[in-house]
Amino acid sequence: MKLYTKRGDAGQTDSGNGQRLDKDAPLIEAYGALDELTVSLGFVCAACLEEQDMPIKHLLLDLQKTLLTLTSSLATNTSSQEEDKKDEELIKALEQTIDEYSQKQPRLKNFILPGGSEISARLHLARTTCRRAERRLVTLNKEQKVPNHLLAFINRLSDLLYTLAQAK
Repeated sequence: MKLYTKRGDAGQTDSGNGQRLDKDAPLIEAYGALDELTVSLGFVCAACLEEQDMPIKHLLLDLQKTLLTLTSSLATNTSSQEEDKKDEELIKALEQTIDEYSQKQPRLKNFILPGGSEISARLHLARTTCRRAERRLVTLNKEQKVPNHLLAFINRLSDLLYTLAQAK
């Protein structure tokens, strides 16, 4: 089987539910942005080489898997009550992790420049990618209903990435 199909040469692609859509349709933009975010998290993981970075690496690997599941649900427009409940629990877990890392940081009195270390810079890049994904989901939500837990998850994830960047 060849990787290329030539079906997308005219600017359309197949959505997860088999519908043909323009490549810049809000749904395609949204799950494309989520895909970029998943890759961004992998970019951070690739820099986590030291033993003290392993908790962050494992957290981000788990989040990548969650993002793949959420992207798939969005692309196919399927979501079960069980998945929704699991995602709500995940949001609470993200909030807990944010609180844990935030307690270890000094209170910010002004904006910070992204960087400081390679991992911190990569986390900031992932954070901005996450914010873009959130904007694409908000745009999509104007056209078709995006589950509230997905919007909340992405919002919390950007907060977590910011908090982790501060910690590194």
